[in-house]
Amino acid sequence: MRGRKTASEAEGCNPAAPAASPRRIAAACMVGTAVRSLPEALEATPEIIITAGDFRLVGSPIHVSGYDPDYRPPPELPEA
Repeated sequence: MRGRKTASEAEGCNPAAPAASPRRIAAACMVGTAVRSLPEALEATPEIIITAGDFRLVGSPIHVSGYDPDYRPPPELPEA
């Protein structure tokens, strides 16, 4: 990790601690950012929601050119 410190090298800087501010984390050369809740993330990027029958799912973040995945609901129990 060129130019960055590991958690143990940051001398007690705990990003999860209540007093840890973005400024303190940055001063320790550690990468840190706010994390969205699941509802916030889904609201911010509605295009990742896909439907499969009556199910609403989160689509794959990996996209392959020329491939359009077919999302379907799972089979009924007797069909499995």
